[in-house]
Amino acid sequence: MTKEMELFRKMLDDNDIEWHDASDMDAYPITRTHFNYRGHDWSVIHGYCSYGGYSLFEKDKGLLELMSDAVNGGDPVGYLTAKEAFDYVRGDTE
Repeated sequence: MTKEMELFRKMLDDNDIEWHDASDMDAYPITRTHFNYRGHDWSVIHGYCSYGGYSLFEKDKGLLELMSDAVNGGDPVGYLTAKEAFDYVRGDTE
């Protein structure tokens, strides 16, 4: 698991936000963190072909991709540090 995902999950824990591990490590390894907060479902991922992860043609950047209907019209926002992703969750950024 990338350091940024570990930090992100710690931020959730530190703020009493319940989350669950929805990772899939089979064919295309992806670490997923799912949770509901502020009345919205959230998915934060890192792994194969994620925005900030890696692919056959790109080295792993170790960053996170976030998706929720609460931000960016429901489209993914990628290449985030744990703090940047958590800022979106808290509503500190648009």
